[in-house]
This record gives sequence, structure tokens and C-alpha cells, in this order.
Amino acid sequence: MNNYIRTILAVALIVISYITAYCETGKSDVHKILDEVNEYLNEKPDSAYEVLMALEIPESEDDDTEALYAILYAKAEYAATGSIESDSLLQKAIKYHNDEKTLRSSLAYYYLGCHFFETDKDKASYAFQHSIDCIPDGNDNQKGRAYHALGSCHFAKGNIEEGVKAFKTALTLLDEKDNESTWKLCQDIKTQLNEVSRIKRENIGFALF
Repeated sequence: MNNYIRTILAVALIVISYITAYCETGKSDVHKILDEVNEYLNEKPDSAYEVLMALEIPESEDDDTEALYAILYAKAEYAATGSIESDSLLQKAIKYHNDEKTLRSSLAYYYLGCHFFETDKDKASYAFQHSIDCIPDGNDNQKGRAYHALGSCHFAKGNIEEGVKAFKTALTLLDEKDNESTWKLCQDIKTQLNEVSRIKRENIGFALF
């Protein structure tokens, strides 16, 4: 029943979005609907994910709209479920943006890294590094999140020093006063760095003993 209700709400949101787009532009504007979904995605990722799953992208839509859909779909899926099942849409977005220095290109690589994180740390690291390389100036919080993700890959692979370096860089970029999510991420990074320092101190003490 809950799934049924969520589906009905998703369809209703799409209909409302189409009506809004039609009234303001005189035609159905999928790109505008995606922009509207993006506005509430952070606060209501489950609803955004339901809408994006139900939304059909017409073949007539341009590559830019398809790339935006791919990125928002991955973002919503990851926020709602904690994983990204397929990278096929993201690969299309990456091919379209072609390593350009834009936020969208950076996000495409970031969520590609999230897709690979559980299965292939090397591919995930590669994607997160590309996300960092592509991000334009003025997007420090997203860049900080990419450095945190890259650091997590290093730690998972046993590259402790590289992980510490990436985490410290993330802290210099993240503004923990920006929102609750960023504040929590900063606290998690600090906790992990403190834990690494504690282990190092204990190991040194053991070696001296």
C-alpha cells in the first residue's frame, strides 16, 4: 500500500510540474521539471527518486536534458537508497560533458565514484579524482565532499597517509555551518582523523616499549 501511495504521489508531482511548466512556457518542458525536482531533492530525496523513476524522457529531448536527468537520478537514488545500481546513465552524462570544468561534469564523476565504491575502489578513486579535477572554483563544499570520498577510498585500500591528506583537505574546503549534512560530515571526518592519530600514537608507544 505504501508503495502504491508513493507511486500515486510521484505521478501527481509530475502532472503538477507539467502543468506549471506549460503555464509558464506554453509547452511541456522536461528540463524545467528536472530543475524543480532538483530544488527539493536534498530535503525530500525519496520523493525526488519516485518522481524521476516515473518520469519518461522523450526521445526528442536534447543531450543536455538527458545528462541532467542522469545526474539527478543518480543523486536521488544514492540519497534514497545508499547505492547506485547502474552506471549506464552516468556514462552518457560523462560522455556528453567530456571532462569540461563544470559542476555537472564533476557531479557525474562523483556519483560514478559512488557507484563503484563498494565493488572497485580503484575505479572509484579514479572517478572521485576526476570529480575534483572538473569542479570549477566557487564549489568548495562539493569539492570537499569529493576529497572526503577520495580519502575514504585510500583508507579502504590501506593508503593511510593519502587518506589523511585527503580528509584534511576536505576539512579546509567544507563549511560546516552551511547545513546539517555538511556539519555531520565534518564531525565524522574529525572523528576518523582523531582515531588514526590515536592508533599511530599507540603503535609508536608499542615500538618504544
